[in-house]
Amino acid sequence: MRGMSSILRSLLNMTYQRLMRSGDGYPILCRNILISASIRTMPLWGAYAGPFVGRAAYGWSAEVTVYLDHRARKQGFGRKLYEALEGFLREMGILNLYACIASPREEDRYLTRDSMAFHQHLGFRKVGEFHHCGYKFDRWYDMVWMEKIIGKHTVHPDSVKRYLG
Repeated sequence: MRGMSSILRSLLNMTYQRLMRSGDGYPILCRNILISASIRTMPLWGAYAGPFVGRAAYGWSAEVTVYLDHRARKQGFGRKLYEALEGFLREMGILNLYACIASPREEDRYLTRDSMAFHQHLGFRKVGEFHHCGYKFDRWYDMVWMEKIIGKHTVHPDSVKRYLG
């Protein structure tokens, strides 16, 4: 990974770590996660879901994540990935989606508020904020939780099905 920007290195490491922990019964959609010479010409993207909290009582909720290389943004890829992911999760019986988003107090060269606006555009709403809880790129960031309800909540919900791909 020599010569790679610190942003790209951080993104790849975080994505790899999360992919290793998720996927157990949840959908993962990804392309070009491996580092190669084509990284400069082909967009990286990845979308996946995983358990929210990890306890049985929260089994109808999932944490969702989409990553796009900056060159792939504003072209509809993010929306298509989220729509596909949401469709898989809905078929599984998931009712609530949660997105954990790093949020700058002031936008900088590493982080903007675009992700929060994107999620809001897709029907997510802000439900929580933690202050100065994430540290990267030699600075502190806030974290925002956003929520989207995608199913009806009943007294006796059906069991959530595993995603079999």
